[in-house]
Amino acid sequence: MSLLEAIFAVLMSLPGHSTDTETPAERRFRMTNIAWAISDATAHAACVGEWAGDDCHVIQSDQATMAALLIAKGKAESGFAQYVHEGRCTDGPIGARCDSDKHGVPRAHGLWQAWRVAIYPPEDWDAINSSSADATNLAAWHAARSLSGGFKACSRQYPGDPIASTIAHYAGSCLHMAPAKVRQQAQDTRRFQALLYKHMHADAAKAKAQP
Repeated sequence: MSLLEAIFAVLMSLPGHSTDTETPAERRFRMTNIAWAISDATAHAACVGEWAGDDCHVIQSDQATMAALLIAKGKAESGFAQYVHEGRCTDGPIGARCDSDKHGVPRAHGLWQAWRVAIYPPEDWDAINSSSADATNLAAWHAARSLSGGFKACSRQYPGDPIASTIAHYAGSCLHMAPAKVRQQAQDTRRFQALLYKHMHADAAKAKAQP
């Protein structure tokens, strides 16, 4: 099984958000787009495939780890909810409207809930506020860029745990997120990482087991 197929399998194993109204077929289509976006972002981060070239700079060579981080952060930030993905944050439950300000205006866009200050170029912030394939790809790439910068950033707070470090850093400050929450998301990331490897190696394991 390829990394893309493994990502899709993990996404489909997650429960749908309580507010989702899509049919099973529509959910599969949306999860397919998200899987493609995550897979593409990991390839871009590793400068492989269509992203290979002198003008690409590797920011994370371990694609499975980046994929697991993107799945874990997407789950934590938005639950991959349909209303968030479609840019309809004000339709969400009170308290889950994309970090809305006191006037009810959402301050975060996309499945990975990026704030405007975290996005460059700035025009990309509005561009990621949609469930289109292009918007989802762009949102995943910006999330990957943000995550890649955190593996050592919070190592003082989370020594020996680069996954926890990058999760804490994603929040904007090493101390912004409660340590228990950081460790839970790090645990989720490692669980997703193990599932990805299990799916990717399943075919080889079956072939080896055959007489």
